[in-house]
Order: sequence, then structure tokens, then C-alpha cells
Amino acid sequence: MNDFGHIALVLSIVSALLGFLGALLGARIVRLRISAEKELTRKVFLLYQKKNRIGEFATIVERLDAAKYREFDNDKNFEVYFGHVNDKDFEVYIGHVEEAVRTLENKQRRVIESAITQRSQKGRVRFLEKLAREIGNLSHV
Repeated sequence: MNDFGHIALVLSIVSALLGFLGALLGARIVRLRISAEKELTRKVFLLYQKKNRIGEFATIVERLDAAKYREFDNDKNFEVYFGHVNDKDFEVYIGHVEEAVRTLENKQRRVIESAITQRSQKGRVRFLEKLAREIGNLSHV
């Protein structure tokens, strides 16, 4: 085997190792996100349960579902839309989410904060809707 053959072999081994490491890192990040979302769901559910407000979730999920299909020009329109639809329940929900996020471990908090503060308004709505649905599922258990 000549020098180019050895270099090609080494490069292919290195690329396979890097691909494997990338897959491991990706799997770890996915596990972290799943555990962070489960922990956030549990903590928000407990806050609602503690305050005896579990029944509010049907309304919150409906509003989030409706918002998912609405176009927003900017963050201001997003805030105004939610401010006009039964804002007390929604503010309580967001307050509970924010309170629960503050109690998460640092790694989990960073993962969740990136979902809540993402640039895509639809993405934020989808995340909050998914969270509300999961909390609603816990209330039926």
C-alpha cells in the first residue's frame, strides 16, 4: 500500500469515528431534551394541582391550537393576540411555566429556555401547546 492508501485509510477511520461521536452526542442531547420536558411537565402540573386549577387546561390547549394556525407579524402581535383571549388563564399558565423553568437544573433549563425563546413564533406556540397537552394527559391519570 502506498502513502496515499494509508492516508485514505486513516481519513476514513477518523471520519467513521467522528460520525459515531456525533451520533452519540446527538442521542445525548435528545435524551436531555426529553428528560427536561418531562420534568417541566411534572413541575407545571404540580403547580396547577397545588393551586387546584387543573381544569383550565382544555381552554389553554384550545387557544394554543388556534394560535398555531395564525400568522404573526412580530412578537408584539403574538403578545397582543394572547392578551386578548382570556388573558388571565394564559398569564397564569405562562407564569407557572416560567416558575417551573427556574427550578430546573442548569442543563435542563437551557434546553427548555431555547424552546420557549426560539425565534419562530409558531415553534414557541407548538412547544407551549405540546407542554399543555402533556400536562392535560397527566391530569387524566
